[in-house]
Amino acid sequence: MPLGEKLGKLSIAILENFVEDKLGKKFVDELRAPTDRAMAVATAPEHAEDRFKKEFDDKELAHAMFVDLPAAAPSVLLSAGKFYDHPTDPDFQQNLEKILTSEFKNISKERVKTAVDFYLEI
Repeated sequence: MPLGEKLGKLSIAILENFVEDKLGKKFVDELRAPTDRAMAVATAPEHAEDRFKKEFDDKELAHAMFVDLPAAAPSVLLSAGKFYDHPTDPDFQQNLEKILTSEFKNISKERVKTAVDFYLEI
């Protein structure tokens, strides 16, 4: 396991203040890379959700996807978790559309498809 993965963000910040002038910026950047990447990956879904709700024109559907669905059917989201963990899975789009259309029967498949396409674009 690389050193950066063993250290927390605060530890790296403290360490870089002591070593950058001795070992150089390149060393500090290499040390930070695994932690910075892990944090970016961990926060990506939340940032995508926030951006989706802000930018997607169909506010009713955005609310349904990110507020109503988690509140009403958390078990559905848990079963979909494997697809959220692997968004590059070729079946991700179809499965997400299927989950949303099955949970929101009053929302057209076209609206759901538009929302999923936009979400994947983000």
